[in-house]
Amino acid sequence: MPDVPRTRVPAWVLPATLCAVIVLSGAGIVGVGAAALSAARPDARSDPTAATTGDRVFLGTLAARPSFDAIPEDVLIDLGHGVCAALADGSSRSELVSDAVSAGFTTRDARLLVEAATAAYCPSE
Repeated sequence: MPDVPRTRVPAWVLPATLCAVIVLSGAGIVGVGAAALSAARPDARSDPTAATTGDRVFLGTLAARPSFDAIPEDVLIDLGHGVCAALADGSSRSELVSDAVSAGFTTRDARLLVEAATAAYCPSE
């Protein structure tokens, strides 16, 4: 993997960008504001009653990999739902993994993300 230049951009920005790509491809919408990615959502890690069962399962699975710790929880949850929307619109799991790798995730993390989202939010896929 090529070296990525260091910037002052938080580590979760690339995955958040992927979230926008997946959500947009799943919903067929063009353009999303930063506010849409950072919509206020209760913190399920600190407030277990704030999350749905699917959210708890999804976040619990991702907690196995420290690389997800720096990504805001609401971004992860939106990304998980975006995975299901993209799958429902015809994207394959391997396409989503490739997109995640292109956005900066490792292959292992990308696979975990797609599989965790599928299990938690869209088990019929």
